[in-house]
Amino acid sequence: MSLIKNPTLFIPLEMERKVHYLLNRCTGKEWSGPAWYSVENDTDGFPIRVTLEHFHPLHLGTSGETDWDGKDLVKIYKTLRKQHPEIGKSWVQGNIHSHHSMGAFYSQVDVQQCIDGTFKDMFYYSLVVSDKVGKEFHFGASYMDQFERVHVDQDWDVETEEIDIVANKAWASELKIIRKAAKKNKVATWNYGKYTNAGNTQASLFNHYGRSTTPTIEEKQPPQERYEEWIDMMSYNGYAHLDQIMTPSKFEEFDEINLDYEKGRITKAKLRSKLKKLGVDEYGQPIPS
Repeated sequence: MSLIKNPTLFIPLEMERKVHYLLNRCTGKEWSGPAWYSVENDTDGFPIRVTLEHFHPLHLGTSGETDWDGKDLVKIYKTLRKQHPEIGKSWVQGNIHSHHSMGAFYSQVDVQQCIDGTFKDMFYYSLVVSDKVGKEFHFGASYMDQFERVHVDQDWDVETEEIDIVANKAWASELKIIRKAAKKNKVATWNYGKYTNAGNTQASLFNHYGRSTTPTIEEKQPPQERYEEWIDMMSYNGYAHLDQIMTPSKFEEFDEINLDYEKGRITKAKLRSKLKKLGVDEYGQPIPS
């Protein structure tokens, strides 16, 4: 049970305009960067209202490249502090990244990033944004309890204002920089739970190419939620008629087999053997007869 009661994220008009500006101009690409939040706490010290005060995109890439390099932040940190003296003082640093048309939600990688970013006596905030109607924002916070277990509290209420997108010269400059960097860089990255090359945009819920060394303390998602995430992610990569390929009940069995492999309970050969009986490959696609 979460100790954070009825929390809300507020996105001011200027920040919402900037989000939509980047989404509209980076179609088919995903961007990410540090974000700074002001926080109102309850009497027990838990956040009840968080405001997105500023963010700075530092990376532009494919769906498999959602992480930015801290070295890039160091280069601009002094300038940012001059522009926004609250950074490092009253504003708390977190993360923001886009999902574009597949909708905003926490993937397994996003949950793991929250866990990895959490330390004692602090809250780590992460915002996912998208241009999919009805799934534009997904926000949450992670924290460590007295037993050093990390909890990820997500899907907060998000308050926004009616907007019209008005371009800002600084935003255009930031976008130009990450577009230029995106052309130069092709890096190995995490792609929705597996380690792959940025040139390969094949999505997976599971870690077939290298298992995570950091334990995910968060409870396993309900099967229906994982099924919906799989549908979203595979649709994003161009697959169609997914509900005909994999029913919820079939997905639950597919899910358990992959998780057994991910946790080291079965071998790669056993994984493929079990999936072959289901008639699908490691990504849930039909095996040609």
